[in-house]
Amino acid sequence: RHQVRACLRGRSLHKRTFAPDRLKYPMKRIGKRGEGKFKRISWEEALTEVHDKLSHIIREYGNQAIFSRIGYGKPDGSYHYVPRFLNMIGGYLSPEGNYSSHQIDTASQYTYGDKSYT
Repeated sequence: RHQVRACLRGRSLHKRTFAPDRLKYPMKRIGKRGEGKFKRISWEEALTEVHDKLSHIIREYGNQAIFSRIGYGKPDGSYHYVPRFLNMIGGYLSPEGNYSSHQIDTASQYTYGDKSYT
């Protein structure tokens, strides 16, 4: 007899939610990139830093300097919040219909480092 069950990803979702190494508050890098040195900061400080950096980028280079590539392995429909936010502040570059995969790979290397798995 067939038993209806969630897929393995769905059944293991609680492990992601309650993982002991899951970030629960904002962290700021205090060492060089790759050293793994971070300190806890307040939500207000984190939001202020994001605001200040985004404002600087938009002022200096325009919204076309913001590239958003979204994907986190959780198809729950919440991925639309980031594009909506970026559209509300003037727009952004999106990989859908705008850039070839080679350009995305190059941008990913600059963003995430040489070991980008795209």
